[in-house]
Amino acid sequence: MSLLRIERGTMNSFKLVGDLLVFIAREGVAVTDLFRRPGNPQDMKKIISDLESCRVINWTDYNFYTLANIAKRFLLYVDGGLLGAAAEEALLNTLDLPDDQSRIEAMHRQAFSISTAREYHFLDFNCILLFSMRITKIV
Repeated sequence: MSLLRIERGTMNSFKLVGDLLVFIAREGVAVTDLFRRPGNPQDMKKIISDLESCRVINWTDYNFYTLANIAKRFLLYVDGGLLGAAAEEALLNTLDLPDDQSRIEAMHRQAFSISTAREYHFLDFNCILLFSMRITKIV
């Protein structure tokens, strides 16, 4: 199953995925194991089909595990990842620090050194669109 087959000029599909991420962030914070449990395969096919067709989706019609799986599939296709290879490597390197306090401080420094907006070119979707994603910095 493909993630999304987005044709030229369908910025609405990216807006729909952005709406999905906002919905999960606002409404799904209390859901346990959100990105670990599988979603409903039939619902996932329906949502992906609706995203490909740029149809408006009522996110409240689906459970959070299904929506989280759709978001996870989309985010896996972001070229270079959300943070970028260098930032990801730097965060992983903090795990090698000897004590908890130094790890926390290093992760804090790394989190605040990441730019607030990253721009991605989604070439894998048969179009070149500029898409900005806000990265929330957690203190």
